[in-house]
Amino acid sequence: ISTFNGVSIDLHYSSSVFGTHKLLFTNPGVLNFDGCLVLEDLESNSFTPIADSLEYSFNSNPLMASGVRFKLHYFPTSEVTVTDVTCSGSHNGSIHVGFGGEPPFSATLTSATAITEVFNDSIGIFDHLSVGTYQVEIGGGKGCANEQFQVELRNPSELVVSNDLVNPSPGDCDGLIRVDAMGGTPPYTYYINGIAGQVADSLCSGVYTVAVVDFNGCSYDSELVLGSVTTVIEDDFGSPGFFKIVPNPSNGQFIIYSDKNVNLRIYSSMGQLVRDCAVNGSKEIDMSDLSKGVYHIKDMETGSVTEVVLF
Repeated sequence: ISTFNGVSIDLHYSSSVFGTHKLLFTNPGVLNFDGCLVLEDLESNSFTPIADSLEYSFNSNPLMASGVRFKLHYFPTSEVTVTDVTCSGSHNGSIHVGFGGEPPFSATLTSATAITEVFNDSIGIFDHLSVGTYQVEIGGGKGCANEQFQVELRNPSELVVSNDLVNPSPGDCDGLIRVDAMGGTPPYTYYINGIAGQVADSLCSGVYTVAVVDFNGCSYDSELVLGSVTTVIEDDFGSPGFFKIVPNPSNGQFIIYSDKNVNLRIYSSMGQLVRDCAVNGSKEIDMSDLSKGVYHIKDMETGSVTEVVLF
């Protein structure tokens, strides 16, 4: 006869003698089972786990005997399985308990941060869990001893993204961005400035957004800056004069180096004058109060223009 999650055997008993009787169980281990054996006394409504050399005492009244006095139950060991979190640092892991006995059940989950209990449930699910080590104690099975499990929830490998950049030539739009990913859960979907694709070319100087989404929906996003670094200017006499911007791109604070005295004006991409400065050798510029983007630096003597990118 099948029970909830095991098998049950009827034990017929017959005696014409009133009084106390005993059942003796020897060597139950020879059955080589994984689980527990329980003796159910239908008359006393009691459950007793069977161990080697168990003597079970009971009272007998032949006038009230029904033929089936006992049931021998086999309950398999409970099963505990884990589902790891889908993304590094997320809290959507779960632990599933498949109970091996008969209701009512109890399951206690213990970790360094919380204790959660589930009662009277054929399948216990502990969810919304973060990575870590958990202890699971399972009770139930009508007399079976409590079961102890230790399980671990793990992070998947971290989604790591690398970028190959080719800065555009001054005044041109020949830049390139290539995005590669590893870790996480392949396959990956790539976006550059919201457009699906792993490579974007013919790019002008500016700020570009990069996003990568793996199979589990884990995402990575960042901003990349493309911009020219150095502009060489030929003066009216043919000798090479130049000014250099370091670093470029920058967070708004950079130094302009020049091999001659130059008057420079810096304009936003909308043509608004934001700085007017004279450079004699070198000059520190602070534009950290301005919005990120591309700005144009104009040499007022030669009319040459170069770009500086703020990120």
